[in-house]
Amino acid sequence: MKHLTLFVLLVLAASFGYGQKENLTRADESLDIQRFVGMDLTSGNGSVTFILQMDVVGDLIEAREWIAVRSSKTVFENNEEGTLRFEWFLREDRAKAILIEVFEDSDAAKIRVENLFASPIAAEWQERFTLTNMLVCGEVKTDLIELLEPMDPQYMNFAAGFQR
Repeated sequence: MKHLTLFVLLVLAASFGYGQKENLTRADESLDIQRFVGMDLTSGNGSVTFILQMDVVGDLIEAREWIAVRSSKTVFENNEEGTLRFEWFLREDRAKAILIEVFEDSDAAKIRVENLFASPIAAEWQERFTLTNMLVCGEVKTDLIELLEPMDPQYMNFAAGFQR
């Protein structure tokens, strides 16, 4: 009976990879996670997200109006095909703002940035806000990295998750 128990434990250990070398590639890790979770949560959808944290420089009421009437309206009217989300958030008690932008992919994000830099909105934005931090989340191409360089963003690669 002891030999049968030991044999079963060895078979189970081998089936879960115990005792094997830890030289796994990213694809191997993905498959290993997929086996335990039952789905692949480590393959991203290619989207890119910008999270801009800012201080409000001027009048908070005027900044709120500018966000609605100029910034959001202008980006909406640009009708950029790959821009999926463009949302401002304000913390009025501390004059803080966050802008979240989500794009289909790196190319769509690049179009948004090029449009911003070519627009009078860019100067208006700088008059009202001071960028304190910028996160760029997702897989981005070199041309977008070069374009964003003056904003000194931090880049975060996709690790795992899902979108419904």
